[in-house]
Amino acid sequence: EESRTVNTTISPQPMQSSINIISDTTKYTNSPVVDIHLAATGSNLQFKISEDQLFSGVEWQHFSTPVVLELSSSDGIKTVYAKLKNDFEIESSLLEDNIILDTTLPAPVLTVSPDSGITGETNFNFDPTESEDNMSSMDEMLVQFDWENDGTYDTGWQPVSIVNHSFSQGGGDITVKMQLIDGAGGISELQKTVFVNTRPSVYFTAQNDTENFLQFTFNASSSYDYEDGENLLYRWDFNSDDVWDSEWITQDTISYVYADYGTYTVKLEIQDTEGLSSVTSSEVNCDLSLVDIDGNVYEVIQIGDQFWLAENLRVTRYRNGDQIPN
Repeated sequence: EESRTVNTTISPQPMQSSINIISDTTKYTNSPVVDIHLAATGSNLQFKISEDQLFSGVEWQHFSTPVVLELSSSDGIKTVYAKLKNDFEIESSLLEDNIILDTTLPAPVLTVSPDSGITGETNFNFDPTESEDNMSSMDEMLVQFDWENDGTYDTGWQPVSIVNHSFSQGGGDITVKMQLIDGAGGISELQKTVFVNTRPSVYFTAQNDTENFLQFTFNASSSYDYEDGENLLYRWDFNSDDVWDSEWITQDTISYVYADYGTYTVKLEIQDTEGLSSVTSSEVNCDLSLVDIDGNVYEVIQIGDQFWLAENLRVTRYRNGDQIPN
């Protein structure tokens, strides 16, 4: 007795497949060796992968993912093709994905204006916008700056544009380092030197002569320059008439005798070796007074050509420091 005929239909299911190079968001690579990610449904799958859409000389392989592929060596847009087939010998449609191979580092260009300035005053413009890359556009590149060249980048990565910076500390020639990164992650470095000068710090003291009340000794030895130390020039205006009473001199101490008693504004200007200067002023009292070794101040009056204390002496020591016994 024969069995009855049983019919059934086997319908191969279409494969749902996709391809991504490295990841679905990566546009660039700086290495020709990349990971190809394939996705597909079905069993006993096989695949072919190549930059040649005809897959010339490429054999079917058992399905695995990711697949390591070495791209052709020249920089540029790379198109990778793939095909899959299932155990019914049904092939997928042609899959493809693109990536840009960029093994060439970007070419950084940096201009600085001005090329010299003053600490805390000059706003330097650092312009990297003439930088170039063989593959990445300007808006795909980033820069970062290390203002002190100490290995720590102060700005972090930011779009390529003009950056303004004012230095808080001078020191003469300062090396600024810039890094430029392209879309593929290639980093180039550039250094630029700018001259940053610090204004001198200007101070002076005034000491009245104990015998000639009209004579003062002015001492500016505490003045200092960050770059030049004490290698400074000095000039003085002793009576606030905006006329300099001395030429530029190298001595930090000078004496001056006033013609009349009174209060005067003394102005001092100092200049460093780069011509950068600072000015300060202070009042001095050219009056008839006397200070003893104990610090007591006495009023003095003039009678004819003589000067007299207007009050009793209160000092307890001689000028050499010995105590007065009575």
